[in-house]
Amino acid sequence: MQLQKSLPDTLGTLSASHRIHACCPTCDRYFDVDIEVLIDRLGPNRETIEAMKRVTCGHCGRRAETWRGHGGMPITQHMKKPDA
Repeated sequence: MQLQKSLPDTLGTLSASHRIHACCPTCDRYFDVDIEVLIDRLGPNRETIEAMKRVTCGHCGRRAETWRGHGGMPITQHMKKPDA
């Protein structure tokens, strides 16, 4: 049995349904990362996990926490966390 070689996990190999979500722990804002902007800034060969470490909040400029997903509804740009 022959193993199928997988594509490297880079920004340029992400599928169209792939999303990178982020939350700013400083100002409590959620947002979706524009993958095309990441590709423009970091290049299509940048490893996805390394690119995710560079995401910052557009509101306060601090480093954001990121996670990945596929499909579904986008997070509203700069949506503030609901009060608990």
